[in-house]
Amino acid sequence: MTMTVESDIQFLIQLAQKDLQMKENKRLLETTPLTIKKLEKEVSDMDERYTEAETEMEKLKREKIRLDGDVKDDRAAIVTKNNELLKVKDNKEYAAKTSEIQFLEKKIDGHENRILELLDLIEAEKKEVDAATDKINTEKDAKLAAKKDWEDKIEEAKATLARLEGEKARTLPLLSERIRKRYERILNVKRDSGVANLIGNVCQGCFSRVPAQHAHEIRRNDTILSCEACGRILIYFPADQKPDS
Repeated sequence: MTMTVESDIQFLIQLAQKDLQMKENKRLLETTPLTIKKLEKEVSDMDERYTEAETEMEKLKREKIRLDGDVKDDRAAIVTKNNELLKVKDNKEYAAKTSEIQFLEKKIDGHENRILELLDLIEAEKKEVDAATDKINTEKDAKLAAKKDWEDKIEEAKATLARLEGEKARTLPLLSERIRKRYERILNVKRDSGVANLIGNVCQGCFSRVPAQHAHEIRRNDTILSCEACGRILIYFPADQKPDS
């Protein structure tokens, strides 16, 4: 096959398009795990909020049940001691029984005040449980679905990168040896690509402005020129041009 500047430029355009696609897919692979982690935390926070509210509500309910039982027992004790008062034979025993009854009544008052507080707290926790349940019902499935979508995108990006690597491996030998070595040398330094598109007189590799005359020559795609700022080989193709398959 006879190598020409024009054929080199067409292969460089293909490489530039593939490198751009690879860069986009690598960026997705770098950033998506954080997005997935954020979604996982949001789902975990929903579940945790529900669990904490439910646990607290059950704890308050158990305390109320215990206090209800204590009040019932103390009232029964008061009835017993009132009956015992009818049988006392001296003032000292009467005073002792009366003191015990007063202690139980004071204890009941404290328990009943706490029970009223617990009823308000239980109602507040129930609202927390209901709010957490509503959030889970309306948002959790959507977030899990979004997580699955991002995981699918990761797998798709990995497959695309593997395909592009194969396509690049088949394209590189089609370049003339001098241009191929030049491209690979620049790629080893820049890491993303050894070639860059020119859009509006701006190198898309480093975003430096290219002199007007230089840019005009590059857009003709009939000579190999480099960006004076970053050293990448400059070529031109419309930004909306689809990559060759």
